[in-house]
Order: sequence, then structure tokens, then C-alpha cells
Amino acid sequence: MRSLWQKQLLAFLIVSLLGVGLVAVLANQAVGSAFGSYVQRGASARAQLLQAALADYYAQTGTWRGVEPLLATGGSGGLGLGRGQGRNPLAPLAAGSPTLADANGVVIVGGDAGVAGQQLNASALAAALPIQVGERTMGYLLIGGQQTAYSALEQEYLTAVNQAIALAGLVAVLAAVGLSLFFSRRLSAPLGAMTKAAQAMAQGDLRQQVPVRSQDEVGQLATAFNQMAGALAQAESLRRNLVADVAHELRTPLAVLQGHIEGLQDGVLAPTPPTLDRLHEETLLLTRLVDDLCELSLAEAGELKLERLPADLGELLRRSVAAMQPQAAEKGVTLTLDVAPALPPAHVDADRLGQVMRNLLANALRYTPAGGLITVKAGEMKEARVTGVAGVTGGTGGTGGTGVTGGTRVTGVTGVIGEGATALLVAVTDSGPGIAPDDLPHVFDRFYRADKSRSRASGGAGLGLAIVKQLVEAHGGRVWAESEVGRGATFKFTFPVAG
Repeated sequence: MRSLWQKQLLAFLIVSLLGVGLVAVLANQAVGSAFGSYVQRGASARAQLLQAALADYYAQTGTWRGVEPLLATGGSGGLGLGRGQGRNPLAPLAAGSPTLADANGVVIVGGDAGVAGQQLNASALAAALPIQVGERTMGYLLIGGQQTAYSALEQEYLTAVNQAIALAGLVAVLAAVGLSLFFSRRLSAPLGAMTKAAQAMAQGDLRQQVPVRSQDEVGQLATAFNQMAGALAQAESLRRNLVADVAHELRTPLAVLQGHIEGLQDGVLAPTPPTLDRLHEETLLLTRLVDDLCELSLAEAGELKLERLPADLGELLRRSVAAMQPQAAEKGVTLTLDVAPALPPAHVDADRLGQVMRNLLANALRYTPAGGLITVKAGEMKEARVTGVAGVTGGTGGTGGTGVTGGTRVTGVTGVIGEGATALLVAVTDSGPGIAPDDLPHVFDRFYRADKSRSRASGGAGLGLAIVKQLVEAHGGRVWAESEVGRGATFKFTFPVAG
């Protein structure tokens, strides 16, 4: 018996049988006891009636002669004697016959207690019913034996009651089996559906969903199963996209290397410095791509080592901006830095912060045209508690300065600093074309490019912002983007204050 519904059915059946059996036994005992008590009370009442009939008989006749018919009929012999007149026969009073003795205890009419002429002993007289006429005791009535068996009519009544109890028990068991079968099937059916879906997922089909038909624990399990299946399907899709993206990114530099090497082997190309420089550039590109992928995988796995120490945020930002000034000048872009005074120390890994800034500034330079402006601002802010927010659309206003700008859209908000806690905010703003609303939620995805027409050389590999997100969140901060098409983009991130 491996099926859950069969086990539940057996359990319900056993419980039902035990319950019905116990009720039947107790009911039978209670009915038998109550009915036996009723019969005994009836016998006692008939004995008292015979006692009264005998007293009337003696009062009218003054003698016990001819009393035998009255005893035989249990006090209603149709004699028309006082109370006995018109009554139905009440005999038998007991399993034996009644005994009548005179006032001296000498048996007049023998029954089970003695024979005529025999003297009753003291114990028999004590158990006998006295027959009084006025103030005098004129005889004794002794009911012989105790009733140990029911009459045919009484036994028929008890049999009918027991049959009714048995029939009710059978109906109760059948009803319990039917209900248990219904509910066990209803409970096991969703589990069976989840089992089939899980087996299909084990075979590689991750698009499984099971119907949710209730809000109880089974329904909650089905909902959780659907969420798990959706998450696995999404993870599988991301994995496939990652493999495809990595293959795409590696294909171009490898093709260049292969073409140049084959040209050198065939003598079509000469090993001139420009040719070797091109090969070296492609090698460096491959190395950088592999390093970025390795670093990103470590950050996503939570295994990226950080050496977080109190540091002057303003000084770290000045170094990063100074390192990017030559590239900005070469492109004709103005790069400025605005740091609020008296900032508290940041609790960061200085090298990782420099990497975050290089990636953000390189991204801003890539999309800012000549004559444009890139501004880096740093200041303090009060962090509200934010949990699991992504792709949040904000208002259109802002607080100005180095506070939080209420841009049109915010994405990638994860991690919590703490409600009311002070954090350091850094914002990198460019005057480029901006980011479309449909692209904004995906700017931190791996290998994502908002402009699909951009080449790898002009648009980058699509890993810089993904690395930024992982590094910032590894510090316990959060990062998001705000943008309006045609008015540039702003990338903001927070770091905790040392303390």
C-alpha cells in the first residue's frame, strides 16, 4: 500500500470501525441495563398490586380459602374483588410462582418458596411482603426466585433495538468510507499532480505549473511549487542566455586571432608590429572578459573577498576621477567632481570602490557625446528601509544637491542599510541620450546593451554594470539608475558609514 489515499482510507476506516464498534457496545449495554431495570420495576409493581389484591380478598372473605385462582392470575382473576376488578393479567410476576402464608408463617398456597403446611423460616418471612387488613397482618406473600430471562415479547424488543444499532453502525461505516475516500482523493490529487510535474522537471521540462484549488496547506504547497518552477525556469533561461552571450563575446576576438594567425602561417600577413599589436589587443580583450566573468561569478556566489576599512570617500573619488580625466579630455567631455564637506569615513574596500567608479565613468564616457558633461557628486543621505525593490517608478522632482533625486524610474534597488541610518551616496550623471524606460530595468543585467546596434568595441561587453551591482551589494549598499530619454542618465549607489 504505497498510495497516500489508500493509507488515508485505511486509517479513516479503522477509526470509523473502532468508533462505531465502541458506540454500538456502549449503546447495547446501556439499553440492556435500562431495559432490565425497567422490567424489574415492573415486576415489583405487579407484586405490590398482587399484595393489595390479596388484602382486598381477605378483607371481603375473611378467609384464605379459594385464593388459588387469584394467585394464579397475579391478582386479576376476574373475581370483581376491589382493585383487581377489570385489570389485565399481570402474571408471571417472576421466574417462579408466588407463595402465600398465613399470619403465623404457615404456607397456605405453596410456590417456589415452600409447600402447603410448611413453616417459613425467619429469612423467608423477612423477605416476604406482609398482607395487612386494617392494622393486622393476615398473611405473607413471597415471590419465589428472581427473573433471569426475558419474555418472548421483551426479547423481541431487545432484538429489534440491537438490529437498529447494528444498521446505524453499518450506515455510519459506509458513510465514513465514502467521505474518507472523497477527502483522501481530494488531498492526494494535488500531490499526485505535483509529483508528475516534478518528474517532468527532472526530465528537463521546467515549464511545469500545477493548479491551485485551495488556500490550505496543500494549496500553499502548490503555490510554492509553482514559484519554484518559475524560478528554476528563469534560472535556466538566464543560464542559457549567459552561455550564448559568453560564446558571442568570445567569438569575435577568437575569430580575429584565428584569422591573423592563419594569415601569418600562410604568409599572407607579415609579423609586423601593427599585426602583433592587434593580436595583443585581442588577447587583452579576452583576458579582461575572462577576468570579469570570474569576478562576477565570485561576487554572485558571495565569495568575493573585501578588505573593508574606514576611508575618505572624497579622496577615493578624486583618484578615480583623475584617472579618467585623460580619456574624458581625449573625447572632449568635461568631467567634474562635487563632494560635500565633512563627510564621515566610508566603510569600503578602496580597490573595489575604484573599480565601481571606473566602470561607471567608462560607461558614462561611452554614451556621452563630445562637448558633454559628466558630474560625480557625493554626500550623505538618510536611508529608508527598502527590501526587494526593483524597477520602481518614482516622481519627476528632486531634492537637489547631493540628496536623492526623485527621477522618473529607479531599478536594481536591493539590500538594506537600515531605517533612518546614515549612508554615503555617490551619483554619476552624464549628458548622454538617456535610457529608454523599457531598457532601464535591465541595465544591470549581464551582457545587456540598451542599444543593440552598438558593437562590442563601442558598447562594451555588457558586464561593467553587472559587476558594479554585485560589488555595491557586497558592501551592503544598493545601486539604481534614473533616466529620462534625451536628458542623460544618473547612476547612484550607497555605501555604509564607518562606525
